[in-house]
Amino acid sequence: MKTTVDCCSMENWELIYSLDANSKLIDMEQFQSHCLLLWKNWGHLYLTAIPVESPAAVKVVKLPSWARAFEPQPNPVFSASSFSFQLSSPVQPASRFVYSLQENEICELKEDMKACESWDYCSICLQATSLDGTLVPITVFHKTLPKEMLTETPVLVHVYGAYGMDLNMGFKPENMLLLEENWILAYCHVRGGGELGLIWHEDGKLDKKHNGLNDLIACITQLHSRGYSNPGLTALTANSAGGVLAGALCNTAPHLVRAVVLKAPFLDVLNVMLDPCLPLTVEEREEWGDPLADRMVLEYIRSYCPYQNIKCQEYPSVIITSYENDQRVHKEGLLKYISKLRKATAYHAESHSKQESCSSNIILDMQPEGDHFGPTAWDDCLNEVAIQLAFLYKELGIEDRILKKKKKKEEKKKR
Repeated sequence: MKTTVDCCSMENWELIYSLDANSKLIDMEQFQSHCLLLWKNWGHLYLTAIPVESPAAVKVVKLPSWARAFEPQPNPVFSASSFSFQLSSPVQPASRFVYSLQENEICELKEDMKACESWDYCSICLQATSLDGTLVPITVFHKTLPKEMLTETPVLVHVYGAYGMDLNMGFKPENMLLLEENWILAYCHVRGGGELGLIWHEDGKLDKKHNGLNDLIACITQLHSRGYSNPGLTALTANSAGGVLAGALCNTAPHLVRAVVLKAPFLDVLNVMLDPCLPLTVEEREEWGDPLADRMVLEYIRSYCPYQNIKCQEYPSVIITSYENDQRVHKEGLLKYISKLRKATAYHAESHSKQESCSSNIILDMQPEGDHFGPTAWDDCLNEVAIQLAFLYKELGIEDRILKKKKKKEEKKKR
């Protein structure tokens, strides 16, 4: 919007440009000649340039289709004629770009050209229809493989869905390793996050938390129906508040996944929100509600809270990584969750077959270092990723498949 300096009251502001309801503003940069907006719509990134002298001459540039994450670079000169930024994706390292304000062109810096060279993988944007008919975006990455092979390929599903925050789509080295090992990576942009703007968050918070869970179920079901892996080779991963949806899915639709990797997960929403003495509880009520003030809120939180809804049934295997110095997710709550989950799975196994041991492994990996955001030391980060990948390979039976292939190769050589 714009107005003159001497007429700043609300009625004098004039609308210049606005994003549609399904778009999310990521960043804004102000230069002497232009105002730049960086935004996303259904997973695609865009740059809008608004000239200060002629605001109606808006220019919209679609950023490279492979890009999924944007990171602005310092632009200290207000009168600069160019804007520097980085683009990345879960499987491609950050590469630097420059946008020319005068020429309305984007160029990639030569020294970073190799970082973005397309290699042998597919990047696909899908949609799943949730329970109420809402279309939910899914971003899928996988190595170029024959369609019939994808059904027998493991998939790692990512979810968050809270606080209006986007699912992290930045680069992680382990993702390249997984792609090389023929994994599928799927990112479910469920309601509660911010991928499709403010409405997307509003539609997944407070008394609409079930929407996020229904979205996640729809996304995984859609992946399987399209031939991306199968339940026995499906793993789910989530951090922090994403643990609410992951834990709720384990309670309501455990048949959809075989293994779950959680990092500093929020699993007992109800008891945390009932204790105003805990850090962040009061301000967290904007996202979850206040069960102390409203009985209906209490019952609604209870209806999806992972800890409150553990039941006697078969669960996927779960590994939870937690940290001693985490002030947001306390280890006492995680220990209670692990204990209750182990008892439920053990009782289910005993009641169905006394000779059959429990097939679900429930593991708590308590790290002495690190806070809610994980370890700071590089070696600790590597060890954490190694433990989680080893867990996934074991629980999905990938280790056995690799050993069988090696044996077959050795037998052929002998012949």
